[in-house]
Amino acid sequence: MVGRFIGAAVIRRLNPGSVLAFNAFAACALLATAMVTHGHLATWAVLAVGLCNSIMFPTIFSLGVIHLGSHTSRGAGLLCVAIVGGAIVPVM
Repeated sequence: MVGRFIGAAVIRRLNPGSVLAFNAFAACALLATAMVTHGHLATWAVLAVGLCNSIMFPTIFSLGVIHLGSHTSRGAGLLCVAIVGGAIVPVM
């Protein structure tokens, strides 16, 4: 939840594409850190990946529907269905 609030504040001031790229790079760096270290550092690195992901998701959603015009509601609905499908299909 903290990441969502941080992301909403940052996106108002910075380019959303840059915010997305920064968080994607940071998540990759944190995962690499978690893979090559152990103990508390690796644990905190994995937890920080969740923070990056919570900032990335609303940014991806916003960028995905920004230029749809009159089709914005349909595009947002399809994006939500795709997300739910991505959660259900692997379990099946």
